[in-house]
Amino acid sequence: MARRLRAAALAGASVLAALTTLLPLPATASAAPSAVAVGGEDLYLIAMVGPGTAGYRGPLSTADYRAGLMIRQQAVLTALDATAESRWTTALSGMSVRLDPARAQAAAGLPGVQLVQPDRVHQVAAAPRSPATGAPPSDTGRGGRGTVVGFVDTGIDAANPAFVGSTRLGPAPERFRGGCPQLWGALTCTDKVVGARYFVKAFGSQNLRAGASVSAHDDQGHGTMVASLAVGNQTTVAAAQKPASSRFSGIAPDARAAVYKACWEAPDPDQDGCASADVVAAIDQAVADRVDVLNLAIRGSGTRDVVALALLGAAESDIAVVAAAGNEAGRIGYQDPWVTAVGAATTGYPRGELRLGDGTRLRGLLTTGGTDGPRRVVAASSLAAAGASADEARICAPGSLDAGRAADRIVVCERGAVARLTKAETVRLAGGAAMVLVNGRGDELAADRPALPTLSVSAAKGRALRERLAQGAARGTIIAVASSAPARATRWSATGSRRAAAVKPDLLAPGLGVLAATSSATGRGRWDVLSGTSAAAAQVAGAAARVRARHPEWSQAAVRSALVGTAVPTAGDATLRQGAGVLDVDAAVAPGLVHDVAPGRYRRVLETGSGEVNQSALIVTGLRGSGSYRRTLTNVRANARYWSVRAHGFTGHRVSVRPVAVKVGAGAHAHYTITVSRLPGRAPATDDGWIVWRDARDNRVRVPVVIAR
Repeated sequence: MARRLRAAALAGASVLAALTTLLPLPATASAAPSAVAVGGEDLYLIAMVGPGTAGYRGPLSTADYRAGLMIRQQAVLTALDATAESRWTTALSGMSVRLDPARAQAAAGLPGVQLVQPDRVHQVAAAPRSPATGAPPSDTGRGGRGTVVGFVDTGIDAANPAFVGSTRLGPAPERFRGGCPQLWGALTCTDKVVGARYFVKAFGSQNLRAGASVSAHDDQGHGTMVASLAVGNQTTVAAAQKPASSRFSGIAPDARAAVYKACWEAPDPDQDGCASADVVAAIDQAVADRVDVLNLAIRGSGTRDVVALALLGAAESDIAVVAAAGNEAGRIGYQDPWVTAVGAATTGYPRGELRLGDGTRLRGLLTTGGTDGPRRVVAASSLAAAGASADEARICAPGSLDAGRAADRIVVCERGAVARLTKAETVRLAGGAAMVLVNGRGDELAADRPALPTLSVSAAKGRALRERLAQGAARGTIIAVASSAPARATRWSATGSRRAAAVKPDLLAPGLGVLAATSSATGRGRWDVLSGTSAAAAQVAGAAARVRARHPEWSQAAVRSALVGTAVPTAGDATLRQGAGVLDVDAAVAPGLVHDVAPGRYRRVLETGSGEVNQSALIVTGLRGSGSYRRTLTNVRANARYWSVRAHGFTGHRVSVRPVAVKVGAGAHAHYTITVSRLPGRAPATDDGWIVWRDARDNRVRVPVVIAR
């Protein structure tokens, strides 16, 4: 076997050498293959050196260049004595192949091969196990007309009112080339959902749970929620509980959706996810379809893997790439400068309080409105139904409450054992008017969409309420109050690395209990709440669509810069927790200045290992004495403006910018240099701050800077 493999490798190398006169090979990037299982054949992803057709800028036609890529891929397959399960030529040149460990190791050493990795299953970046505070539905008005946002996720329920077509969408986008070649149920493409495909080859249809829809239809709800937050229509949220309705809108309600289902449900929920090869195939198709924005709510690996290389091809095709940073404190899943990685913020959550007749006020998280007047406040443990114990009643277990004594009361339930929504339903069925949910010590306040008004309070406030009720009867009213809590990164939103090549996350967006449309297949109706960086990334993807719709001539890098440069910093979060700050959609549409990136620049830096990318942020590592870093601004306003600059926030370094002021004409460029030097004494392990450009009208463009020892 070894002798045959060596002979095949030599033959493949000879074929490949003959091709280099037509299609020269760039310098090979070194990458060690990942660990593989011993014995048998597993699915591997092989990425070839050089760009796919999306990133090619040479003299050949697209057809000729693609033919050359296929020949080079075939040379590798011949050398490995293997057959590809999937082949990709648009976002990148690569393929998925079943190999044993020996051939996988040999593949990594073949000419023209950049990276070999085993297929992995990634999870969607849905809610963490203990979701925190919630955000109300948005109502953003208009935006996104003429753009298409692609979603690599769990599919979509196109029958949801959030995806009904309308005249506001305008004519079909000329750039988009996709469609719905795979029928799914009674629906195919609509005016709103203009593309729908599914990718299951690597995950395996035989590995799906019983009843799973092998189509672009969403069985899980996650993809529908994500798409609705980005591009969902303005519509009314019909609900069985009060308030009877509320308004909903995605960030870019006039944009269209293209769906690339690559995430699936298995019989064991722990094995749900998205196979790497399916994700790469979905990205490759989205790039071929020419979406304007591409959203991934999938946990990244945190390394420069084949998925990252496919996303590079998307950026080279001028697609704005947005991805969820991840919901586990630690390394962000997308570290590369061509991906806008989005973390979750605690902004916009609804507050409420219980006001008792004696003046006591207990504040917490309020969902689904308040009470329309004072009601008797009672502990659920005192309302046990016949045959139910006080402990069962205390946690509001199903059937545990006496309807005669709970009717028209504000019932105080304790968290634990029973799902929060089930507790609320128990109180509703017993005739209760509202619920106060007392959380346990260390629990975060949770946003749901319960069956009746619910005030979620901390363990300490719950203890105080129980003590008050023990003193005698109490009446109270639950009301909504204005939220004064400052924006912060959630404690579980993934953080950046001070050893990375880019500042991550790029920015934050609301990611806690955000109201979204969901799939009817979930059995939870048409609306639900979503927490996690997937909710945050969806909103940034919608914002990117609004920017692209307003400025179709801008590059994807300019769009990314507009989002990052206009974000609003949080109070007290380190830069590697918040990036540039919290998304400001209106400011992003009119930023004044952007940091643009020339086509091909990302790849040149990747292949040569040297040079800088004109990013909207700066990370400095291994500083010895001092260093200088060059950036270029582009004025995207219609008139000339004067801008001045100031650096602030640094404690262990001197950061200066030259020149300190520039006049930039419409469409013109201005170069500036950032100089960083250590101050006397011991500098902190990570020092961070801001460079802020400001014009006479107080428009600001921020550049976050991280300096690491």
